[in-house]
Amino acid sequence: MRIGKDASLGTLVLVNVYWLPLSLQEAALLAIAIPAALLRIAPADHVAVYSILASLINVINVFLPWPVGALSDRLRGKGTPRQALALLGTVLNVAGLVLAMSARTIATFDGAIILATSGAAISTLLRAFAVRLRCSVRSSGWSSAVSSNHASLFSPVRSSWR
Repeated sequence: MRIGKDASLGTLVLVNVYWLPLSLQEAALLAIAIPAALLRIAPADHVAVYSILASLINVINVFLPWPVGALSDRLRGKGTPRQALALLGTVLNVAGLVLAMSARTIATFDGAIILATSGAAISTLLRAFAVRLRCSVRSSGWSSAVSSNHASLFSPVRSSWR
């Protein structure tokens, strides 16, 4: 599977099919699953815990792709394919979701959700690599992370400018 500017249409479709559930997962977690679980685990403090957890999820989504992109560049230079990081992210995501289902304390639940969010953020970088702008191969991980975060940080602002 070729990733980047040489990616085939089939690869781009496959990567987007892989990425779509990750996007829907985050929305479903924040809107439905996390509030419901917090009502069960910490009914008295669910609003405060939710606000802290939602903030941590956003911090992870903004800042984690940058070091992961740099790590991907370094590993790719040593012959490791970028898909290896996407697979690692998938494993972390699934592990976090499974742990969250059985969590009985706020700390366990929050840790599991943070693990799942980190895994999803890592996996989402694969999509950024597949559809990134042309740039040098050596720094493609960094540029994908920056362009991905730029889009997520400023897309609400840009949409309000129309």
